[in-house]
Amino acid sequence: MFTITSLFDIFAFLYVLRSAQLLVTLGRQWSTFRAGPLTAAKKGLAEQSAFFIAVPLSVFFHELAHALAVWSFGGQVLGFTYRFFWGAVNHVGSYTPAERWFIALAGTIGSLL
Repeated sequence: MFTITSLFDIFAFLYVLRSAQLLVTLGRQWSTFRAGPLTAAKKGLAEQSAFFIAVPLSVFFHELAHALAVWSFGGQVLGFTYRFFWGAVNHVGSYTPAERWFIALAGTIGSLL
């Protein structure tokens, strides 16, 4: 059966392919990319790098922070899903409203770090 999760997986796979292509391009053009002046092409490459390279790292730390918060409040992580551009943490536990709030907030804190 086709679900929204399947659609997210398809997009994530396509984005990973683009990320790999971008990493190869950056590797080949690194010395000219770092040298001045800033051109429109370099700006475009930097913008794409921000999305296709930085976002997967941020998503990982976002989900990890949720999991760490769950563990810190005595919860149990049942599943940790990481698909580069999206993720999820399934967990169980008995939490106070403040602990639930912090578990939700932890993802944002992880992304910022």
